[in-house]
Amino acid sequence: QLASGVVGLDRRAQSFWGQMRSSQVIKRAAFGLCFVRQTVASPGGSTAGAVTLGGTDRRLHETEMVYAASVGAGGTASFKVRMRRMYLRDGPARSVHYDAKSKYHRLDADEGALNGA
Repeated sequence: QLASGVVGLDRRAQSFWGQMRSSQVIKRAAFGLCFVRQTVASPGGSTAGAVTLGGTDRRLHETEMVYAASVGAGGTASFKVRMRRMYLRDGPARSVHYDAKSKYHRLDADEGALNGA
């Protein structure tokens, strides 16, 4: 994966996945992104995860999915979520779910700064 935005995963009906939905190639207006951290990046490309269209592929994750509600008007091209707080977790992790054994650090940013206000 070398480029950004090649497929076009915005909210417009003209986007790649929007056209797949309106043509009934996919059943649900949903997509999943599964990221992989690689230790080496190659100019020829490197494995960076997977994209699923029409839902998620349970073979790609070990825990339940975590969703964020989209905010804002449906007519905008971008997906938006409202951030209340942001935390960083020490050490390696295999899940976005809370782990009582891990140490977390709350970032010193107010809600307005996190949301561009």
